Amino acid sequence: MWALAITNVFSFIVAGYDKYAAVHGKRRIRERTLVVLATALGGIGVISAFLLFRHKTKHNVLFYGILTITLLEYAFLAFLSIYDTFI
Repeated sequence: MWALAITNVFSFIVAGYDKYAAVHGKRRIRERTLVVLATALGGIGVISAFLLFRHKTKHNVLFYGILTITLLEYAFLAFLSIYDTFI
């Protein structure tokens, strides 16, 4: 559980830094990196940063892709936790 929280906080910080870098003309974080973070169970952090900082919300493929990845991952985790209860 702690690893999940730490991953999401880290992902939030990285996505927030990308918005900061975009505004201040600094080197940006690759979209691929944000997708990898979302795939590593940090999707809630990335999506939260996108919405809070109004960042990359016009990139529908990226936003909805990360949202889909996140929903599938958490559905799978829920399935595993339910299935584990019956074993």
